[in-house]
Amino acid sequence: MKIQTLIMLQYQMKKKKIKKKSLEKITGKNYVGFVMTIPDASKVKLVDGRKSSRGSKLSEIVTSNNAIAGINAGGFSDDGGVGAGNLLNTATIMNKTLQYGNKTSRYSFIGLSSDSKLVLGKYTYQEALNHKIESAIEF
Repeated sequence: MKIQTLIMLQYQMKKKKIKKKSLEKITGKNYVGFVMTIPDASKVKLVDGRKSSRGSKLSEIVTSNNAIAGINAGGFSDDGGVGAGNLLNTATIMNKTLQYGNKTSRYSFIGLSSDSKLVLGKYTYQEALNHKIESAIEF
């Protein structure tokens, strides 16, 4: 079973320090969602939600990181559907270290560079590092 929730993009800002953000509701024929705009991309972080025996709820990760929001990203296995959720199953780079995946395979990554830029593309692990990607997940 593959569930998309283990690694979280967290907005690392305490509420009192936010100068400008916007939250906008978006709707379509088959969906309702929200878009949050954060003007300072350096405040967006990829955070590992795994614990030794299980994953974490998104709300727990947001709270423990003093964040104001979080979104699901990456993937993990939860064999038997028992809520373990601590085994990665999609390519993941955190702090320039490959947490899951093969160093020579090319993955479709979305990530954050060392200069706080959002980066999307197909990269091997080394190519990702060459593009200054510090943290990324496969999508």
